[in-house]
Amino acid sequence: LKMNDFAGFEKTALLGLKNTDNNENILNSLIKEYFFNANYQIAGKYANEAISLYPNNHFACFILGNVFAINNDYKRALICYTMAILLSRDSGEYYFKRAAVWYMLNNYNQAKKDMEKAEKYNFVVSNEFKQDLEKIKKEK
Repeated sequence: LKMNDFAGFEKTALLGLKNTDNNENILNSLIKEYFFNANYQIAGKYANEAISLYPNNHFACFILGNVFAINNDYKRALICYTMAILLSRDSGEYYFKRAAVWYMLNNYNQAKKDMEKAEKYNFVVSNEFKQDLEKIKKEK
């Protein structure tokens, strides 16, 4: 495979799905590549498949949450991020994404709590997000 050869990667990964019993890593790679190539619908399809086959797959839950968030379906995104956190409690990025969803749902107290947890797990939260959250909390 050549560098940045998504089509070649996709072909190899799909072939691997057909020819192996433990597909979790292959599915996660496909999910990630589809998502980062802005193929959100296909990423969501494979994330759902991964979750149905491997219910403890926190990465698939996380990416599915991202797909829902991109489509402004914040309630479903919240569920997915919460599942990802329950399955892998030490990911600052998961807490940050859930904080952003809480923010979009106007639940600023929960957003602040998750933002603090994200920082606890070494995720760098921008000062702009922190200041915006504090400003809105004071206005409410």
